[in-house]
Amino acid sequence: GFWSNGSNSFVIDTVFLSNSSEYDPAVLTVNDEDGNSITSLQKFTYIKGQGPSSCQSFVVSGINLTADISIQASANFEITLDTTSTFSTKLTLPKSERTVAETKAYARMKSGLTSSFYSGYVSISSGSAQKSITFTGTIETPTGINDTYDLQPIVITTEYYSLIGQ
Repeated sequence: GFWSNGSNSFVIDTVFLSNSSEYDPAVLTVNDEDGNSITSLQKFTYIKGQGPSSCQSFVVSGINLTADISIQASANFEITLDTTSTFSTKLTLPKSERTVAETKAYARMKSGLTSSFYSGYVSISSGSAQKSITFTGTIETPTGINDTYDLQPIVITTEYYSLIGQ
């Protein structure tokens, strides 16, 4: 109950139970296939001209959500929910009764990139809850006698000799 000395009145706008799950914070989880929490995926690699890289997977889920889960990949990387589907830079996982069940997503490094080291991330968010996974990968320059990508000769070593005699 509430008591007043009579000079001020009480006005109650909202009443809720303090142990109600309705007010629990949103929780996002990002795991590998074994259920271990992850923050990075590495070794996205391919030979220049032979991309994209192989796929790597991660599992996303959420509880107490107020919005759908949005997954956004940074430049040079792309994501999908099914490796036979089209890859894109953005996915949405719809919530059902404030929950998104464990959903496997796949990431890869885009094709058509130049030889270099690349880093990026995927941002996972729902309302104010946010997680991210960092990505790293390398596009390697092809090597070999039949390499058609680099038509300019490269001098590896130079040696000079003096010959004296008849």
